Amino acid sequence: MEQLDFRGLKSVKGDLIIDGNNNLFQVKMDDLLTVNGSILVENNAALIEVSINSLQQTSKLSFYNVPQLVALRLDSIKKVSDLRIVQTSIHGLGKVSIDSLNSLEIGSNPNLSLIDFTNLTSIKGSLSIANNHLQTAANFPNLKSIKGTVTLRNLFDVNIDSLAVIEDTFNLIDNSFKNFTLNLVSTAEKDITIIGNDNLNSFSFSSLTSLNGGLQIKNNTALQEIGVNSFKKLTTIKGGMELYGPFDNITFPAITNTLGAITIESTGNLDCVKTKSRLGSAIKSLYKCSEKQAVSSNPTKKEFSSSVTSGTNSILRLNNLIALLIPISVILSLV
Repeated sequence: MEQLDFRGLKSVKGDLIIDGNNNLFQVKMDDLLTVNGSILVENNAALIEVSINSLQQTSKLSFYNVPQLVALRLDSIKKVSDLRIVQTSIHGLGKVSIDSLNSLEIGSNPNLSLIDFTNLTSIKGSLSIANNHLQTAANFPNLKSIKGTVTLRNLFDVNIDSLAVIEDTFNLIDNSFKNFTLNLVSTAEKDITIIGNDNLNSFSFSSLTSLNGGLQIKNNTALQEIGVNSFKKLTTIKGGMELYGPFDNITFPAITNTLGAITIESTGNLDCVKTKSRLGSAIKSLYKCSEKQAVSSNPTKKEFSSSVTSGTNSILRLNNLIALLIPISVILSLV
């Protein structure tokens, strides 16, 4: 079967599933208005076009592993709970007018360079935008609340400036934008992860006061500073903190409590002693900081690292030192 023609069909009370049809290249559903269940178009290797130009409402809409699919428009859809578009060749989604979703996943669509959800205001579950076109821009100008995990990956640009509520882990991974701001969020319920964003040189969570999870900022090769404006109101981090990168400066101007371990590794010109002093009494657990030292004038010596460690491990080192001193005193007394 190479074609499916559902023209004339206006509603489906259950699910509509098109799965595993290797020769199917076209599906026409131009008159379909509502599907009470789900529309699942999955694992159709040759499918090029799906026409749902009149569709207004469905529970779940999924296009998954349809690698040849190039033609898809979502202009008419007003209401859908879960939207998934993964492993297709589509170039665009049309003018999307959806204002609320339970979940949104858009990934591995190498030709999709613009993801524009201008009317979307809330996502009750997770948001994942990952591994699309190398210059994909994601635009969510009115999105205010995301209650599930957020993953933004391999994006050239992103606009979530109106976002004020995040209730799960927030991930920025392998993006190529230079700056990032999320300045309306005051509390993050779980972890914040910023990893592998090679061009990122500044970011700001200017209203964030409390992070109920941990903070990971790792391997962002252009990020030389976590400055006063990065987390200028952050007072509490209930989880651990891992900061790895070419840092010259790390500052949390309002911090009063970091309940988990702090691990810092810098390949820049960071001063671990000054960094610890800035954190001061906010350190409530292990603090470990490693910094790169200047290259020795002796060309036979290699660059090395020094470290500052405090917390429970310091006691262990002191005990070891005492143990070493005891036999020395015994030897001296014998002399």
